[in-house]
Amino acid sequence: MNHNYEIAYVNALTSRLSEDCHDSEIMNKFKGYEGEQLVENLLKQQHQIVFSHNLEFVSSNAVQIDFLIIHNSQISILEVKHYYGDFEIYDNYIKSSYNKRYTSPFVQLYKAKNTLQSILQEINLNLPIHHYLVFSNPTFTLRNHIPNRSQVLLRSEFYKFPNIRNQNKIVSRPPKNRKNLHYKRCIFMNDYQQSILKLVYSGFTTNQIHKMIRYDSELNFLSYRTTFIDFVHKSGLKERTILTMYHKYNDSNIDKIRASLEKRNIQMVFSDEDCYPTLLKEIYDYPLVLFGMGNMSLLQNKQKLAIVGSRKATQYSEQICDAIVPELVKSHITIVSGMAMGADYFAHLKAIEYSGQTIGVAAFGLDYHYPKATQYISELMRKDYLVISEYYPTTKVQKWRFPERNRIISGLSQGVLVTEANERSGSLITIDLALEQNRNVYCCPGTIFQSLSKGGNNRIKEGAKLVQNAQDIIEDYCIFTEQK
Repeated sequence: MNHNYEIAYVNALTSRLSEDCHDSEIMNKFKGYEGEQLVENLLKQQHQIVFSHNLEFVSSNAVQIDFLIIHNSQISILEVKHYYGDFEIYDNYIKSSYNKRYTSPFVQLYKAKNTLQSILQEINLNLPIHHYLVFSNPTFTLRNHIPNRSQVLLRSEFYKFPNIRNQNKIVSRPPKNRKNLHYKRCIFMNDYQQSILKLVYSGFTTNQIHKMIRYDSELNFLSYRTTFIDFVHKSGLKERTILTMYHKYNDSNIDKIRASLEKRNIQMVFSDEDCYPTLLKEIYDYPLVLFGMGNMSLLQNKQKLAIVGSRKATQYSEQICDAIVPELVKSHITIVSGMAMGADYFAHLKAIEYSGQTIGVAAFGLDYHYPKATQYISELMRKDYLVISEYYPTTKVQKWRFPERNRIISGLSQGVLVTEANERSGSLITIDLALEQNRNVYCCPGTIFQSLSKGGNNRIKEGAKLVQNAQDIIEDYCIFTEQK
């Protein structure tokens, strides 16, 4: 065959076979399927719910219903979107953080509801129809307030859906017979505790307060300006900034501070108390006071495991938590993490779903929460589980505090498990801290083709324990308990 003819045939075939123009369409369908699969898996866990998936009504305009659910003589329809990132929803469109606009999913949802309502009326079936727009991707964030917010369910809010009441995996309060010992604050605080609380309230950092304790273990020098100035000079601290906080310390009223905390249902535990976590006190620069909301007795649970990983974790992290957390819960191991998106979110969520216990460690004061995407689960934990912070509640969110709080996540726990992490992931900071604190380090292996596997795989090569199932972790916890 002539070479020129061969080139012509190849070019003709290439143009016929090219799928470039369909790539975005294929990817969108794949993402949509992934989101619907997540929702379907959740619905399959409900024993008393009847649902149908991907119904199509062909009329002058085709209408599709992602999920139709019948339960307790009520009908609910779900429109599922697997968007990721920050979005704002308006009447006729939804806008991404890149100012890209799409038709509002509510348009399709209302269209589906009206079509279904017409069909039911034709057969004289008068059942109420509830409609919900479900954003299944945990990285999705809704940035604006919308009037019909109750019809929107984020991934972290799926348990708000009225028909979801799983028989085996249920978001429930801890047993009422758990004693909240010490944690309803006693009337009296010793002088040392009062000084610590006033120092933290005034803005002194944990590191600065430890320097003060090394200077004077009783903190008596704080009563005299001259001795305080001497401390500042010997410690090499910036005098102007420190003196401003010192004036606030002297002007502060301990009764008003405590009343303010009690009004917000914020509890405290000091490092000189018996109920302060023993393992945490072993670390360098341990918090001198922990502020908490929820069930503070969880700090007394002897066995804790920190689960960390990338904020951009994939479904693989969720699968890891789904496979491992149930067995950890059965072994009475409390899950500790940082309430971020990704791996942290999955760790807390699965602990709650499987009726376990979980502790969130905040990198800011308890008057705040970040990120917004995990706010619902944070609010749930502040009521029924536990969220703690070393920072006074009015302390705002700042980037540098996140690596700082990681020492508490690892310090509370006998071991740290990494689900997914790239080579520069912040979760590897937690691993380094865990090694410094003589904690066990566990990593789940990942594919060599995924950048989020490189951090964990490298640590396995360096000696971290490879985890393939929960027993790989539990066997170490049994050893730990026996040695104690």
